[in-house]
Amino acid sequence: RSMLDRIQSKNFPKDTFMCREGEAGDSLMIICRGEVGIYKQSLEGGEIWIRNLGEGDCFGEFGFFLDQKRHASVKALNECDILEISRNELEGIIKMHPRVKQVLQDLLKKRVLDFMLALSPIFSSLSLPEREEVLKRFRPLKIPEDTFVFKGGEPSHCLYMIQSGEVEIFIQGRRKKRVVLGRLGSGHLFGEIGVLLNTPRMAFAKTTQPSKLLELAKEDFDDLLRLFPKLQSVVKEISSKRLSRMKEILSQESVEKAKESMV
Repeated sequence: RSMLDRIQSKNFPKDTFMCREGEAGDSLMIICRGEVGIYKQSLEGGEIWIRNLGEGDCFGEFGFFLDQKRHASVKALNECDILEISRNELEGIIKMHPRVKQVLQDLLKKRVLDFMLALSPIFSSLSLPEREEVLKRFRPLKIPEDTFVFKGGEPSHCLYMIQSGEVEIFIQGRRKKRVVLGRLGSGHLFGEIGVLLNTPRMAFAKTTQPSKLLELAKEDFDDLLRLFPKLQSVVKEISSKRLSRMKEILSQESVEKAKESMV
């Protein structure tokens, strides 16, 4: 009841966009009638369908909590009636009813993770219910800056996805020189080679800034591969490319060492 005087009612015809990814916007929208589709831009520039939302669902929490920008495009799949609450009005509601903020933050966390899985090269082939099953298996971790996630030679008990922050993957070449294989950011998966091949860690992983990671135990990963066999070919392809890259770098190191010995 306290919200009624603070909201605006809007109508959107079928196939019109209510907002587009990247636009400015920090209001919260609630669907009163109709259904909308949520889409995000892929790394290649195309659009990826994330999920549909219906009556009673809300969207816009990304812009409110993060950076006052739309993080996805929202399209009316049929004629829709929407209630829009501006940022200022929503802040007023939160002051009167603090629980609203916690509910929206929980929703934000869930949707951030769903976006990550939908855009991940490994998990993007899964359906929405399948992605939700995967999300149940991940365990959140907070890792300080300049901290080893794992070291070469250690057992491969789990793999990781980066929620935020950055992780440097490297190997130790000749004379224990650090050879960087890559720096991975939000949405990237790492540590899967040892888990997939049942071998010790072949590289080192270290945070370059405070990072939030999602940890997936080997037992859960093996279970997901059994549940969703299509994941196997994708994971093997990605791991094969990374393994080839690692072997290429090690081969170059060997050639340089041989040249130095000849000199």
